Amino acid sequence: MSDTATDQTGDATPDATSDDTPDATAGGVADQADTGQLGETGKAALAAERRRATTAERELKQLRAKLQQAEEAKLSDLEKAQRAAADAESRAAAAAAENLRLRVGLANGIPVEHLHRLQGSTEDELAADAKELAKILTPRPKPDPSQGSRADNAAPLDMNALIRRAAGRAG
Repeated sequence: MSDTATDQTGDATPDATSDDTPDATAGGVADQADTGQLGETGKAALAAERRRATTAERELKQLRAKLQQAEEAKLSDLEKAQRAAADAESRAAAAAAENLRLRVGLANGIPVEHLHRLQGSTEDELAADAKELAKILTPRPKPDPSQGSRADNAAPLDMNALIRRAAGRAG
């Protein structure tokens, strides 16, 4: 009997008594029917070639992984530089906006402790907001105590007391 048997689909499969076991899986199910035609020397050479192919594929996979890591390292350095540049640009824009807010607020007489309340992104918007804020923050004149009703002359709270008072009758 030979070292291979044919299954129901017509494919050649190794016989249960075959010596061709783990090394045959290195290249897949490649030419298992041909191993029956090889002698012991041919089988040993085929097994050695499959081991060499498996080793070469493993080394290739490792080298590709190292290459990928090197490319990622280069890319990450580039990304780091791009992030640093974007961060610097955003800080410069924020500083310019704060400078504009301070300049417009102080020019319109807004006290320093209220400059953070100014809203707007352009000089015109900030100036308009500063004028509105200045109206709110402008101190109102204190009432003149010599005018209006006095505490010692308290006005009656109801209408009947007002009528009695106007008629000259005590309430």
